[in-house]
Amino acid sequence: MACSSAHEEGYATAAFGVVALCFAMIATAVMALAGSQLQSAKRRLDYAVRDARLEGGLVLAANAIMRDARSVPFSWTQEVDGAAMIIIAEPEGLKAAAANPNGLGPALLEALAGQSALAPAPAPGSGAPLRQQRQALLDRSARADWRLCAQSFLSPLSASAAATPTPSESPSGDTVNWRVGEVWRVVAFMEGRGADALVRFTGDPDSPMAILDLRTAAMAKPDPARCHQLASPEVSP
Repeated sequence: MACSSAHEEGYATAAFGVVALCFAMIATAVMALAGSQLQSAKRRLDYAVRDARLEGGLVLAANAIMRDARSVPFSWTQEVDGAAMIIIAEPEGLKAAAANPNGLGPALLEALAGQSALAPAPAPGSGAPLRQQRQALLDRSARADWRLCAQSFLSPLSASAAATPTPSESPSGDTVNWRVGEVWRVVAFMEGRGADALVRFTGDPDSPMAILDLRTAAMAKPDPARCHQLASPEVSP
């Protein structure tokens, strides 16, 4: 439909109605676009706020790890801005090398991935970026238990031939432990979204941890108890 500015001797004509209709349609379209952009901006802001909270959860986790003498997996729930945040922290030194999942043993491997063989690792070797290596590990099986728990037993930063499955505990906060050089996986989860990081502790009071890799995205709720249950010898896969 074309817009026209035609007029006849000062009287409103059908052409004037067409012009008015065109302007109305343009205004409606502009308002609809503005509304869509506003909703998109609100969603982005919501994600940004949640991601900031999650990254704050990583700092809380690091602080708790450095206030406990034990080198065991930790898990706990903490209230942040009125919502429950689940935090888990796992020392990478207790895990087997991601390049050799058979190091978990046949029982645990079957419990995680089922009876079907794992897919070949899609990423190249240790020279690949750390994020790519972690994603390659997850992509080796589509089973929910594998995607939930594989990173609790396997690490691309480990050279160990076997994992040491250990039940998670709550941090005690009874001492100071800088953990210089130790690498941990730390996860903060809230409302269907999580921040999953590998961090190295530096011993520097001004910057006590260095983030080696961080992925913030929608994810399944962490369940350390389920993962340890799968590793228990008396539990059938």
